[in-house]
Amino acid sequence: MAIDTSGVTVFGRDWTKCFGAVGIGLGLTAIGYVMLMQDGTDLMDRRARQGGILILPFGALFGLYWLGRLLDPRRDLVRLTPEGIRDIRVYPQQLAWSDITNARTVGSYVILTITRAMARSLPLTLSQKLRKRLRASAGPGHLLLPSEGLKASQTALFEAIEAYRSTYPNNMPRA
Repeated sequence: MAIDTSGVTVFGRDWTKCFGAVGIGLGLTAIGYVMLMQDGTDLMDRRARQGGILILPFGALFGLYWLGRLLDPRRDLVRLTPEGIRDIRVYPQQLAWSDITNARTVGSYVILTITRAMARSLPLTLSQKLRKRLRASAGPGHLLLPSEGLKASQTALFEAIEAYRSTYPNNMPRA
């Protein structure tokens, strides 16, 4: 697939996945609530209440997280331009191609390696901080771009990033 790197490439939100995730969160919350309301005294009812204690908050938080993403008015999550990349889920401003030293895919993420100077001065979003804490392979000089909630796959995002990086080699750092 040829990617036009002369202008702006935008990766938008996949509304079906977002609505589905909110539905899953609501379903888990409902199941947790029903389990929590078991009022018997036998072992199965007590186990159901204990399971409800775990499932109810998880389902509610999961649903609220995706509902927040669904209600976010910004439609273009990832924006690639000749000057750089912007992913509002990671960092609200544009990151110049010269600040990115490497890009690779791991799992459902595109991992960008950034320069040390940029890594020190980069204020990360809360979700990016949590993602980096949960993934041992992501160090302080890495940004994790998740493919969740995007209309495009992680491979398409990676290929677009590599196409822009190779098209604008003057914007890349010197080795």
